[in-house]
Amino acid sequence: MLILRKIFYFIIIISIVGIVATLIYLTSQKPQFAGTIQLKGLKDQVEVMYDFYGVPHIYANNEQDAYFALGYVHAQDRLFQMEMTRRVASGRLSEILGNDFVKIDAFFRTLGLKEHATESAARYLNSDTSTYQRSAKAYLAGVNQFILKGRTPVEFKMLGITKKKFTEVDMYLSSEFMAFNFAMAFRTDPLMSFISKKLGPKYYHDLNAHYVEGTERNANFQIPDTAAAHQVAFNTVDNLLNQIPIPALVGSNAWVVAPAHTVNGKVLFANDTHIGYGQPCVWYEAHLEYPGYSFYGNFLAGFPFAAIGHTRELAWGLTMFENDDLDFYAERIKPGDSTKYWSFGKWNPLMIRIDTIHVKGEDDKVLTVRTSRHGPLMQEVMPEWKGVTDEPVAASWTHLKFPNNLMQVTYNLNHSHSFDETKAAVAELISPGLNIMYGDAKGNIAWWASGKLVKRNPKMDPVLLQDGTNEKNDPQGYFDFKDNPKSENPPEGFVFSANNQPDSMPGCGLYPGYYVPEDRAKRIETLLRAKESYSLEDMQRMNTDVMSPVAPIIAKTIMAVVSKKIMDKSANYQVAAKYLMQWNGDHQLRDVGPTIYYKLIYNVLQATMQDELGADNLKAFLGTHVMKNSLLPLMKNDSSVWWDDIHTANVKETRTEIFGKAFDETVQQLIAQLGDNPKTWEWGRVHLLEHVHPIGMKKPFNYFFNVGPFAVPGGQEVINQIAFDYNGDGIYKAKYGPAMRIALDFNDVENSQSVLPTGQSGNVMSPYYYDQSVMYNSGKSRKQKMNRVEIEKNKKGRLLLQPEYDH
Repeated sequence: MLILRKIFYFIIIISIVGIVATLIYLTSQKPQFAGTIQLKGLKDQVEVMYDFYGVPHIYANNEQDAYFALGYVHAQDRLFQMEMTRRVASGRLSEILGNDFVKIDAFFRTLGLKEHATESAARYLNSDTSTYQRSAKAYLAGVNQFILKGRTPVEFKMLGITKKKFTEVDMYLSSEFMAFNFAMAFRTDPLMSFISKKLGPKYYHDLNAHYVEGTERNANFQIPDTAAAHQVAFNTVDNLLNQIPIPALVGSNAWVVAPAHTVNGKVLFANDTHIGYGQPCVWYEAHLEYPGYSFYGNFLAGFPFAAIGHTRELAWGLTMFENDDLDFYAERIKPGDSTKYWSFGKWNPLMIRIDTIHVKGEDDKVLTVRTSRHGPLMQEVMPEWKGVTDEPVAASWTHLKFPNNLMQVTYNLNHSHSFDETKAAVAELISPGLNIMYGDAKGNIAWWASGKLVKRNPKMDPVLLQDGTNEKNDPQGYFDFKDNPKSENPPEGFVFSANNQPDSMPGCGLYPGYYVPEDRAKRIETLLRAKESYSLEDMQRMNTDVMSPVAPIIAKTIMAVVSKKIMDKSANYQVAAKYLMQWNGDHQLRDVGPTIYYKLIYNVLQATMQDELGADNLKAFLGTHVMKNSLLPLMKNDSSVWWDDIHTANVKETRTEIFGKAFDETVQQLIAQLGDNPKTWEWGRVHLLEHVHPIGMKKPFNYFFNVGPFAVPGGQEVINQIAFDYNGDGIYKAKYGPAMRIALDFNDVENSQSVLPTGQSGNVMSPYYYDQSVMYNSGKSRKQKMNRVEIEKNKKGRLLLQPEYDH
């Protein structure tokens, strides 16, 4: 017993020592927010003051020092995020995470993002004659100074990552990954091509892959210029995005109100980008000041210039344009010679690139990438195409047709001083397609749909696979920016965008794209027409609005068809039916309507489409904008071919049968899941938000690195869109939502409002790792400070960066 007691005490002491040592180590990894650091590359001293939420306010004596300091503090808070971003885009996850990530690496290497980034960097950063070049290189130097002198993030040590300097190519890789996220065709075209070719045109045309006539679209306004079988799953890209350890960009809202309709007589501006949830969150806020320049912006990891921001003179934000800039072509390969393909009436050689994927703990994987005149052949990394055609399929993506000029565009936006300068910067954007929302202190407002838009054969359906041997299907040029949809100082007194269909273009009509249905746009316009004048507080309330104008219509459409016999099956059925039919579309925590609605929608679509698509392809379809656009029209279409179950040869199922069965199953499933009292089926019990860190994907590390889970309001296609995958489980884990909520009044531009989903820092030991999460969940916000006196008075840390000289 004495020996056992000694062993027990020894174990206790060792455990305590281990815990203390771990805590001491982790504490030593906190970012440095105060003190003095000497760094090579600085010309003069830079002062960085951190506010109550860890936002760096950078005061420099020249432009390059300001961006150098930004690079240093950005890396201090987000180096691991920067590392993962460059590895994802360049196809280098397997080096640190092993064989499970080879498919992801093969996809991005085949697509050629690193090659495109390398080409762009060689073209645009080959000198330092332009100010954007000098500032970008200064930012890069600041990042690398932190890599050299700063503390190594704990994730690097856990994963065995060796810190390596960032390069000019790595800066471009950050924007390459952003552009990829905007190409919805990767997730849509293979499945739509399968439905059209294998199931038939009737099935395809009963869905809405294009604009739904009569729904909300953004109006143009411009004053004349005087000033088969189910063996192949069609969800490769969705699966890759779910596995990628950094968030994807998805959609957004933005609106700007002119002075004539505001309480203070100044422009009001609001923007919330919709991005996949993860930890850390995507945006990093910073405030830069140097002589002649004062700017507050939202920055992407590893990229020197803000994608969204404001000065004291103007503000701009963005939403995804959702334009279709990607087409797929079936190429004809020469029999007996896989190195040649048919184009322009003869056999031409494919470009062939051999790549090597290094895999942690295993042998290298050799990848052969073949490229036609249209683009890289994707069928090996997108095997769903093999369910559509036996021929190899090339991806023709506008983004890869031109060098990436996003660095110049964002620099010019960051340094614009007027309406005209901003418009000129926007006009140069090639890819990704963006809706740029603008407002300024002079009272101007604007919306510009920006990006290089392809001219196509009008007989071509760009959602479907094209014949690569037919040159008539090739791009026929590009539209001039002057023809892009836009609205400048319209008589309505506001502009808005919610990823919905923009108005027509000269010589084109409605430009094709993967636009979302009218739900959010309709709600935004309704709220902007509800009053004569608006305040900053009105903008903030709109930012957190969770009312859907369309979901109740869909619910009532379904319930109008369900027989009274089924609705009267029991008291629980009657109560559930009443909740649905009286639901106003609100998605608050205590609402019951959305809990029943989303379960019912899934059951209806599963009963309707799984027989034709199979379970995996149904899941893929539920993740497309085509599903969202098709939902209401399909529910109203009682003669659709989709209602019939193809497995019952002698019976033809009807919409009435499917709706009745789905409602029956919905009530039974919710009773089993949440209890036999429908009044307790509250939305907050099933709609949950957890911010997952790449290492937190594995238990038990989730308890240390992840933030949440939280019960949250919001839902699909409401302004405060906290969205999720439709599923049969009845638990709706938030997948993406507002990555910030900006509200700005030019009457007090120094105190605009915003909030991040978790916090500024990606360092798990930082006090700013998750300090904004409760505020975010409850719809609150905090200041984006620009007033030096206020910043100085309330600072939480003062860091001096000084030049280090050789002795």
